[in-house]
Amino acid sequence: DELQEIIRVAMAALPHVESGAPSGNVPKSAWPQVLRADSEDCSQEWITVGYPNLAKRSTGRYVYEVEFYEDIETPQVGLLSELFEKCLGVKSPTGVGDDVHGWSLDPEHAELWSSGQSRSWEGCR
Repeated sequence: DELQEIIRVAMAALPHVESGAPSGNVPKSAWPQVLRADSEDCSQEWITVGYPNLAKRSTGRYVYEVEFYEDIETPQVGLLSELFEKCLGVKSPTGVGDDVHGWSLDPEHAELWSSGQSRSWEGCR
């Protein structure tokens, strides 16, 4: 299951809980969450997954790495503001980069997205 593998990889990069918890356990508040989708099955529909609880940091930087599998179709990776609205239980054609509260990168088409508008990487230099 592709989503489970994405979650496994994402959780492996999170810091481990220290206060006596078994090694490898991460607090549930730090797990990735489905933000927009009718289900968690990314092979059947567009889904938006993120880490909304990490957005509460007031200083520092985030660095993340994404690995795309060969058969993944039209992936977009990006950042969301705290104003991005969760929409669960409803099929949604919109996700990161499709409204004013998100910015995304579409590596398949070499495009950057925000507010539902795309522009080529060349136009962003």
